[in-house]
Amino acid sequence: MNKIMYADGKKKDFFPKDGKRFEISEFYDALGTDIIQCLWGEDFVFVVDEEGLLKKDPRPNREATGLLWKMIPQHNGWTYLFDSIILIERKYYGD
Repeated sequence: MNKIMYADGKKKDFFPKDGKRFEISEFYDALGTDIIQCLWGEDFVFVVDEEGLLKKDPRPNREATGLLWKMIPQHNGWTYLFDSIILIERKYYGD
């Protein structure tokens, strides 16, 4: 957990700059967007580009979608993730 997951399968560790809590700008910068959506699990958060499907040639993120379906079963079969997403432990999400 605490990763940026790219559509090509690559991953990169992702932690708050201060080591404690993310500033919202860190999500915007990492995803290259100005609108995010958070999908809340019990102790984790998927942070995604709200307008990902509206971008030119969005790339499905199959690995992240599969994790979402397993970790938050309500999304199984109807929520699909595209391009880069962030998956973090909830304790790092700001208040």
